[in-house]
Amino acid sequence: MDLHAKIDWIGTPKPYPDGATIDFSLEHDDSRYKLIVLKHEQSVQYKLVQYGTKPGSQKPFPIDIPFQEEMLPLIEKILQDPYVEAYRIF
Repeated sequence: MDLHAKIDWIGTPKPYPDGATIDFSLEHDDSRYKLIVLKHEQSVQYKLVQYGTKPGSQKPFPIDIPFQEEMLPLIEKILQDPYVEAYRIF
């Protein structure tokens, strides 16, 4: 995952227990990703999941991506996207 890549596509935010999920993809990257935003009273937790594929398999499988501070600018771009803001999930 290139944290400096431009966001190619952002899906519709969906409700998730204690938060929401947003699917997205990055330019020049065949993988799909999911941002999970969890709200706990005063704090917010972010989780990123990459969906990979196995050769010969059509069903993608989730790969948890350990959180790094360098991910925050990418997460902020997704959350500040007008399409995401229009849903007012957060």
